[in-house]
Amino acid sequence: MLLRPHAFADQPSLVAAVTTRHTPDGAHAPFDLGTNTAITLETRQAHQRALLRALGFRAEDPLDEVLVLAGQIHGAEVETVTTPGVYRERDALVTATPGLLLGIQVADCAPVLLADPVAGVIGAAHSGWRGTVAGVVPSTVAAMRALGAEPSRMRAYVGPCISQQHFEVGPEVAVQFAERFVTIPAPGAKPHVNLKGAIHTQLLDGGLRAAHIEVAPGCTVAETGRFFSYRAEAGQTGRMLGVIGLRKS
Repeated sequence: MLLRPHAFADQPSLVAAVTTRHTPDGAHAPFDLGTNTAITLETRQAHQRALLRALGFRAEDPLDEVLVLAGQIHGAEVETVTTPGVYRERDALVTATPGLLLGIQVADCAPVLLADPVAGVIGAAHSGWRGTVAGVVPSTVAAMRALGAEPSRMRAYVGPCISQQHFEVGPEVAVQFAERFVTIPAPGAKPHVNLKGAIHTQLLDGGLRAAHIEVAPGCTVAETGRFFSYRAEAGQTGRMLGVIGLRKS
C-alpha cells in the first residue's frame, strides 16, 4: 500500500509516495525495501519493481536506470545526482533530471520529500534525530536552490515517523533540540522529542510556506500493523521507502 502526499497531488509532473509494510495491492506480505535488512537481493529487487509498476513506470524500465538511493549514515551530506545508483555516505539527494526516482529508506526516521515543480527540481532527505540536528533538511533546501529552486514555490511532505509520544530520549539527545520540541511527560520521566515539529520548523525557516508543507499523521512505533519500526521491533524489521521523481515529458 502506498501513501500519496496531498502536497503534490495537483502536480502532474511529479510522482511521489511513501510505502507501508504492505504491498501496493494491499496484501499483508512484508513489503521490505531495505538495502541492509534480512531480505535477499532477489526479493528486494522484486519489491522495487512492484513499487515502480505501482507508480506508473514501464515494466521494461530497468531498476538501475531509474532508482536512486542514499546510503544513509545519519548525517547531513547531500548529493546532486544526474544518474541512478546508490550514493554512499549521503542522507539526501537532489536532482533536476527527469526520469529518476529518488528514494529514502526509513523505519522511524522521517522521509522528507521536496519539489519545486516550476523549476523542475526535487529532493529527498533522511531526517532522523541526528540528521535533523545536523541540518539535513536545510542542506537539502540549499542544494535545491543551487539548481534553481525557490523555497517559496517548494512543496514538502514529511512522511510517517516516530511520534513525540513514543520518542523517548536521553537528556544528552534532548539538549540538542530547542526547548519547544522537548517535553517531560511526567516527573522523573525521560524527555520526549517532537521530531516532526522540529523538521516542520526547519522547512519554515528555510523559506517554505506553511500551506505548502504536509506532515503525515500517525506514528511508526504505535502503528506497526501499517509501518516498520526499528524501535518497536528491536531492530528486527524492514524498511519503507519514501520516493519522489520528475516524470519525463
